[in-house]
Amino acid sequence: MEGMMTDLELQRILDSGREGDRVPVISVGLTPCLQRTLFFDELRAGGVNRARRVVESASGKGTNVARVTGQLGGDCTLVSTAGGERGRRFLTHLQQEGIPCRVVEVAAETRICQTVIDQSRQVVTELVEESPALTHDELSIFAENVEDALPASGGLVVLSGSPPPGSMPELYAQWVGRFQTLGHRVMIDAQKKPLAEALKMDPFLVKANREEWETTLGVNFESESACLTRLAGLVTSQAIECAVMTLGAGGVLFATTGGAGRITHPSLKALNPIGSGDSMMAGIACGLSHRLPLEQCLHLGVACGMANTVTELSGMIRLEDVREMLQIMNSTH
Repeated sequence: MEGMMTDLELQRILDSGREGDRVPVISVGLTPCLQRTLFFDELRAGGVNRARRVVESASGKGTNVARVTGQLGGDCTLVSTAGGERGRRFLTHLQQEGIPCRVVEVAAETRICQTVIDQSRQVVTELVEESPALTHDELSIFAENVEDALPASGGLVVLSGSPPPGSMPELYAQWVGRFQTLGHRVMIDAQKKPLAEALKMDPFLVKANREEWETTLGVNFESESACLTRLAGLVTSQAIECAVMTLGAGGVLFATTGGAGRITHPSLKALNPIGSGDSMMAGIACGLSHRLPLEQCLHLGVACGMANTVTELSGMIRLEDVREMLQIMNSTH
């Protein structure tokens, strides 16, 4: 099928290294965190639990997108913030991983988020510290850094997650308008008022899960057919090129200017599903960076999202897992 991505096509992406003709990607990380993943043989509520292993890493949605895009061979720069001692540790992890970045120093301390994994029950619990607010001046400097990291035109900007607390709901809408006026394409993964406002500015690609779409649009979809119809309506009535709805185990629905459809994926035993949506955005961005057809980019994105679930850490993939997911997805069509 035309939309499928083959293993050979994936290998061509990986072989291109950093010398290929690729569209530069900027991953916007407004809400970064220092991630601590704690592994327990068995977690008992109300008792004293000692972690068998603890792994600390740089994370947050924008960071995850940048990492996975880079793991795939995309040309991606993270623009993020860092504050206080945690921020310094966050930056150290970025440098150790070799993630290209522009980091804006802010007054507020970078947050810590913790993933607790009960390995006996295979249960993953996420403990999320709220992201700190940023000042008007910090947001202005941040936007300038995004612009400076982009080429004169033709870049790709990925906005992932909600803006920091206290930000005006029109922030993403303003940035979509600002960057697309300069000749760049904007991908957005958000929800509620920030997404609703951003939709008015016709971003290139929009992704959310079913519940997020319902909350954002103020509707309750009665069927998947109704979901597809609404996604297609967004594309045909506006200048949006692609609208995506994730359904968890049910796969992914999408609408593009070339048509609408569904992408199914294998059912897997997830080790850590945190960061799968970010990994999907990274796969799509990497495909677009390599100028692949949009439907192939979507398939690569789905494969990356699934590959993330079978790793222990959030926002991580192994290339052999991506290959396996693509092969399984191709064999089922």
